[in-house]
Amino acid sequence: METVTEGRDAVNATKFFVNNIAGEGVKIAVIDSGFAGFDKIQRMGGRTAPSAYN
Repeated sequence: METVTEGRDAVNATKFFVNNIAGEGVKIAVIDSGFAGFDKIQRMGGRTAPSAYN
């Protein structure tokens, strides 16, 4: 299975990925702030909003 991401380059993780450092055993937390500021992201050329947001 292949994972497609736009975030890898955004967080400068490509150098880890190409060296086979995948973060195995690492625990992370996600703090979801919803869609706050999504309109600004769209104006900057970002993704379209999910249908539930429209």
